[in-house]
Amino acid sequence: KKRPANKNPFVTLPEPVLEKIKSFPKTNWKQVWLKTVKKVVMMLRKRQYWAMLGRRLLMKTSSLMRTEEDIPRVGPGVLLRDAIIETSAKRMGCVIVVDAKNRLCGILTDGDIRRVFERHDNPLEHVVSQYMTRDCVGVDENSLAVDSLQIMEQHKITVLPVIGADKTVQGIVHLHMLVQAGLA
Repeated sequence: KKRPANKNPFVTLPEPVLEKIKSFPKTNWKQVWLKTVKKVVMMLRKRQYWAMLGRRLLMKTSSLMRTEEDIPRVGPGVLLRDAIIETSAKRMGCVIVVDAKNRLCGILTDGDIRRVFERHDNPLEHVVSQYMTRDCVGVDENSLAVDSLQIMEQHKITVLPVIGADKTVQGIVHLHMLVQAGLA
Protein backbone atom coordinates (compact mmCIF):
# COMPACT_ATOMS: atom_id res chain seq x y z
CA LYS A 1 0.00 0.00 0.00
CA LYS A 2 1.08 3.49 -0.75
CA ARG A 3 1.27 5.86 2.17
CA PRO A 4 -0.44 9.20 1.71
CA ALA A 5 1.90 12.10 1.07
CA ASN A 6 2.54 13.85 4.34
CA LYS A 7 3.78 17.39 4.22
CA ASN A 8 4.50 17.64 7.92
CA PRO A 9 7.44 15.40 8.89
CA PHE A 10 6.84 16.04 12.61
CA VAL A 11 3.36 14.46 12.78
CA THR A 12 4.52 11.55 14.92
CA LEU A 13 6.08 13.81 17.56
CA PRO A 14 4.13 14.84 20.66
CA GLU A 15 2.36 18.20 20.55
CA PRO A 16 4.69 20.01 23.05
CA VAL A 17 7.73 18.97 21.00
CA LEU A 18 6.05 20.17 17.80
CA GLU A 19 5.37 23.55 19.36
CA LYS A 20 8.99 23.84 20.53
CA ILE A 21 10.29 22.98 17.04
CA LYS A 22 7.95 25.47 15.39
CA SER A 23 9.30 28.20 17.68
CA PHE A 24 12.87 27.66 16.40
CA PRO A 25 14.15 30.18 13.89
CA LYS A 26 14.01 29.04 10.30
CA THR A 27 16.99 26.80 9.54
CA ASN A 28 18.45 25.62 6.30
CA TRP A 29 18.44 21.90 7.09
CA LYS A 30 20.47 21.11 4.00
CA GLN A 31 23.39 23.15 5.36
CA VAL A 32 23.06 21.52 8.78
CA TRP A 33 23.10 18.11 7.11
CA LEU A 34 26.19 18.96 5.05
CA LYS A 35 28.04 20.22 8.15
CA THR A 36 27.18 16.98 9.95
CA VAL A 37 28.40 14.88 7.05
CA LYS A 38 31.66 16.87 6.90
CA LYS A 39 32.23 16.30 10.62
CA VAL A 40 31.67 12.56 10.22
CA VAL A 41 34.08 12.42 7.27
CA MET A 42 36.73 14.28 9.27
CA MET A 43 36.31 11.84 12.17
CA LEU A 44 36.72 8.88 9.82
CA ARG A 45 39.83 10.43 8.29
CA LYS A 46 41.29 10.89 11.75
CA ARG A 47 40.58 7.24 12.54
CA GLN A 48 42.25 6.18 9.29
CA TYR A 49 45.23 8.35 10.15
CA TRP A 50 45.60 6.79 13.60
CA ALA A 51 45.13 3.30 12.16
CA MET A 52 47.82 3.98 9.59
CA LEU A 53 50.10 5.41 12.26
CA GLY A 54 49.57 2.32 14.42
CA ARG A 55 50.28 0.08 11.46
CA ARG A 56 53.49 2.01 10.77
CA LEU A 57 54.62 1.71 14.35
CA LEU A 58 53.88 -1.98 14.79
CA MET A 59 54.45 -3.71 11.43
CA LYS A 60 57.64 -5.75 11.23
CA THR A 61 59.74 -6.24 8.13
CA SER A 62 59.38 -10.01 8.53
CA SER A 63 55.62 -9.76 7.93
CA LEU A 64 56.18 -8.21 4.48
CA MET A 65 59.30 -9.92 3.17
CA ARG A 66 59.53 -12.67 0.59
CA THR A 67 60.97 -15.89 1.97
CA GLU A 68 62.26 -19.34 1.01
CA GLU A 69 61.99 -20.08 -2.71
CA ASP A 70 60.76 -16.57 -3.57
CA ILE A 71 64.14 -15.04 -2.72
CA PRO A 72 66.29 -14.40 -5.82
CA ARG A 73 69.62 -15.86 -4.72
CA VAL A 74 72.71 -17.35 -6.30
CA GLY A 75 76.19 -18.41 -5.20
CA PRO A 76 79.27 -16.24 -5.80
CA GLY A 77 80.63 -18.60 -8.46
CA VAL A 78 77.51 -18.46 -10.66
CA LEU A 79 77.81 -16.97 -14.15
CA LEU A 80 76.26 -13.58 -14.79
CA ARG A 81 74.02 -15.23 -17.41
CA ASP A 82 72.42 -17.45 -14.73
CA ALA A 83 72.11 -14.53 -12.31
CA ILE A 84 70.16 -12.57 -14.94
CA ILE A 85 67.83 -15.53 -15.43
CA GLU A 86 67.25 -15.76 -11.66
CA THR A 87 66.64 -12.00 -11.45
CA SER A 88 64.05 -12.18 -14.23
CA ALA A 89 62.37 -15.27 -12.79
CA LYS A 90 61.88 -13.81 -9.29
CA ARG A 91 60.95 -10.29 -10.50
CA MET A 92 62.59 -8.37 -7.66
CA GLY A 93 65.09 -6.32 -9.66
CA CYS A 94 68.09 -7.97 -8.03
CA VAL A 95 69.73 -11.19 -7.01
CA ILE A 96 71.23 -11.80 -3.57
CA VAL A 97 74.62 -13.52 -3.57
CA VAL A 98 75.01 -16.01 -0.70
CA ASP A 99 77.69 -18.48 0.33
CA ALA A 100 77.19 -22.21 1.04
CA LYS A 101 75.85 -21.43 4.53
CA ASN A 102 73.29 -18.94 3.14
CA ARG A 103 75.21 -15.94 4.54
CA LEU A 104 75.07 -12.66 2.62
CA CYS A 105 78.06 -12.06 0.34
CA GLY A 106 76.63 -9.26 -1.77
CA ILE A 107 73.86 -8.13 -4.07
CA LEU A 108 73.59 -7.63 -7.82
CA THR A 109 70.85 -5.25 -8.97
CA ASP A 110 69.41 -4.49 -12.39
CA GLY A 111 71.38 -1.24 -12.34
CA ASP A 112 74.61 -3.14 -11.65
CA ILE A 113 73.89 -5.44 -14.59
CA ARG A 114 73.24 -2.50 -16.93
CA ARG A 115 76.48 -0.83 -15.86
CA VAL A 116 78.38 -4.09 -16.46
CA PHE A 117 77.07 -4.26 -20.02
CA GLU A 118 78.04 -0.61 -20.60
CA ARG A 119 81.64 -1.24 -19.58
CA HIS A 120 82.37 -4.78 -20.82
CA ASP A 121 81.93 -6.43 -24.20
CA ASN A 122 80.92 -9.97 -23.18
CA PRO A 123 80.31 -10.18 -19.42
CA LEU A 124 77.85 -13.09 -19.54
CA GLU A 125 80.59 -15.68 -19.01
CA HIS A 126 82.06 -13.95 -15.96
CA VAL A 127 81.13 -14.86 -12.39
CA VAL A 128 78.75 -12.77 -10.31
CA SER A 129 81.31 -12.07 -7.58
CA GLN A 130 83.22 -9.82 -10.02
CA TYR A 131 80.32 -7.39 -10.31
CA MET A 132 78.26 -7.67 -7.11
CA THR A 133 78.11 -4.98 -4.45
CA ARG A 134 79.92 -6.54 -1.49
CA ASP A 135 79.15 -4.00 1.22
CA CYS A 136 75.41 -4.00 0.71
CA VAL A 137 72.90 -2.69 3.20
CA GLY A 138 70.65 -5.18 4.95
CA VAL A 139 68.01 -5.07 7.63
CA ASP A 140 67.35 -7.27 10.65
CA GLU A 141 64.33 -9.55 10.42
CA ASN A 142 62.93 -8.15 13.70
CA SER A 143 63.19 -4.52 12.63
CA LEU A 144 60.13 -2.41 11.98
CA ALA A 145 58.98 -1.98 8.40
CA VAL A 146 59.13 1.79 8.74
CA ASP A 147 62.84 1.45 9.58
CA SER A 148 63.34 -0.53 6.38
CA LEU A 149 61.65 2.28 4.48
CA GLN A 150 63.94 4.86 6.10
CA ILE A 151 67.03 2.82 5.17
CA MET A 152 65.83 2.61 1.56
CA GLU A 153 65.24 6.35 1.43
CA GLN A 154 68.57 7.13 3.07
CA HIS A 155 70.60 4.94 0.68
CA LYS A 156 68.36 5.56 -2.37
CA ILE A 157 67.75 1.84 -2.95
CA THR A 158 64.60 -0.18 -3.62
CA VAL A 159 65.51 -3.63 -2.29
CA LEU A 160 66.81 -4.80 1.09
CA PRO A 161 68.00 -8.25 2.10
CA VAL A 162 66.57 -9.33 5.45
CA ILE A 163 69.23 -10.83 7.69
CA GLY A 164 68.59 -13.19 10.61
CA ALA A 165 70.36 -13.38 13.96
CA ASP A 166 72.79 -15.98 12.60
CA LYS A 167 73.75 -13.64 9.72
CA THR A 168 71.90 -15.74 7.14
CA VAL A 169 69.52 -14.36 4.52
CA GLN A 170 65.96 -14.82 5.80
CA GLY A 171 64.14 -12.85 3.14
CA ILE A 172 64.00 -9.83 0.89
CA VAL A 173 61.81 -6.75 0.99
CA HIS A 174 61.09 -4.40 -1.93
CA LEU A 175 59.96 -0.79 -1.75
CA HIS A 176 56.73 -1.73 -3.55
CA MET A 177 55.84 -4.10 -0.70
CA LEU A 178 56.14 -1.25 1.79
CA VAL A 179 54.05 1.04 -0.40
CA GLN A 180 51.34 -1.62 -0.75
CA ALA A 181 51.29 -1.97 3.03
CA GLY A 182 50.51 1.74 3.30
CA LEU A 183 53.82 2.83 4.77
CA ALA A 184 54.86 5.24 2.04
